[in-house]
Amino acid sequence: MSRRAWPIIVAVFVAACLIHVGISLRGALRSAADRNATRRCAQNVHALARALRLYIAENDDTLPPADRWVSRLQPYLRGREVFSCPAARDHHGSYAYNAGLSGLRLSTIKQPGRVVAIFETEADGNPSGGAELLPATPRHWGGDMIARPDGGIRWVDRKHGPPGLGGAPTWLKEYEREHF
Repeated sequence: MSRRAWPIIVAVFVAACLIHVGISLRGALRSAADRNATRRCAQNVHALARALRLYIAENDDTLPPADRWVSRLQPYLRGREVFSCPAARDHHGSYAYNAGLSGLRLSTIKQPGRVVAIFETEADGNPSGGAELLPATPRHWGGDMIARPDGGIRWVDRKHGPPGLGGAPTWLKEYEREHF
């Protein structure tokens, strides 16, 4: 190999290394941003779950009406930013309310720890309904953040379903009537 070829080989090698490092760094930054968005979404859902519990406690064990759930929870929250998931495309309203819970008394729900009360959505405003409002693509590692009427929150894997809700993808099918 000639002496003239070595600088070109070294330059190509260095360029390839820099491209690899750049791609790796970009992936690491994206992964960190995804983790941060998921953490902030969990904090938002936790705040909404807490507000829901406070509302229920101050309203004779009754859940808020579906058509006004946002305004009913607002007094128990520090700001409106909790209604926006940082991983949502437009960062507007990112959560919906289970319309099946509208006006129910918490004590009448058989297993409130297994019921979805607030969940992620792409709908804007004061959305309420059921699983049809879930984002087409889950925002957080193949799953969604939910709040239960008992005040608990969890991340729900759409592919396998959460532990305790029947395993594989049944939480959107078999349990839909019961939980949404």
